[in-house]
Amino acid sequence: MDDNSELVENQWLYIEGKWYYAKAGGYIAENEWISYNNKWYYAKSGGAIVQSAWENIGEKFYHFGIDGDLSVNTYVDGYQVDYNGVRK
Repeated sequence: MDDNSELVENQWLYIEGKWYYAKAGGYIAENEWISYNNKWYYAKSGGAIVQSAWENIGEKFYHFGIDGDLSVNTYVDGYQVDYNGVRK
């Protein structure tokens, strides 16, 4: 719900310094990938989006930038990250 007690769907929410994504039906994404504006994000348990960190997902390491989008085709902290965002 937003400040007007209206259901929030398919949009970002900023709550107490963390970003969350409200899916259809108003459910907060948790433990899942989110595709938004041609970028990928990951919502951890509890729903907070991974930001400025490495995350182990399905036994692979992924890096997410300051705004939470998946790093791809680059080097981060000396590690190569491929086109799928997987650390080599």
